[in-house]
Amino acid sequence: MTEAVQNDVEVEKLNCRAIFGINGKVNFGLHLHPDGRHMIFPLGMKIGIDDIKTSTQEFIAGHTNNLSCLDLSRSGKYMASGQINHMGFPAYVILWDFDKRRELARHDLHKVRAQSVCFTARDKYVISIGGRDDGSVIVFDIETRTPICRSVASRGINGNPEVVNALNNNPSFFVTAGDRHLRLWSIQREMKKVNVQDIFMGKQQRRMCCVGIYRGDEYAYM
Repeated sequence: MTEAVQNDVEVEKLNCRAIFGINGKVNFGLHLHPDGRHMIFPLGMKIGIDDIKTSTQEFIAGHTNNLSCLDLSRSGKYMASGQINHMGFPAYVILWDFDKRRELARHDLHKVRAQSVCFTARDKYVISIGGRDDGSVIVFDIETRTPICRSVASRGINGNPEVVNALNNNPSFFVTAGDRHLRLWSIQREMKKVNVQDIFMGKQQRRMCCVGIYRGDEYAYM
């Protein structure tokens, strides 16, 4: 009798309405698009784009391992993401077109992990820093879609950088911060190099995990 009842019941397919996998391990991974309609977040090896008005989601794939960092350009035109990888393997940093949902360019100049990524003002460069197994800063030119320079992120007496953030008005300047690490960088585009200045902290020993730049670039908050 029970089997007959079960055979008569039509089982409908359950359609997934939304997937949220934000576990907080990717620092600064959740972004609200300037259009006020879309939320961008990392989900494993993919980037999730949530449409708040229609309650629909899209997922963009291209990485070979879990995402470790994600940023959205100030204009909302571009996204940049970095990943972790197994020991001894390179970690990809990918530049994406937000409107077309497609990859524009990538590089694998970091080893094992891309620690943090950010866009400079006017969507001119993508800055990425590697993890402790890499220790480098990469400046990627968005217009030419190529890396223009690479530099060691810290001196021997400093710790590793953990986060990078750019100034709001000048596309040639950005800041890195981390374990006993605070440095101001300037990009020399024509010479394809970067200049760096260590910020003197006196006897203060700090591990800085986030950087906020005031809108006028007069102040930085750690």
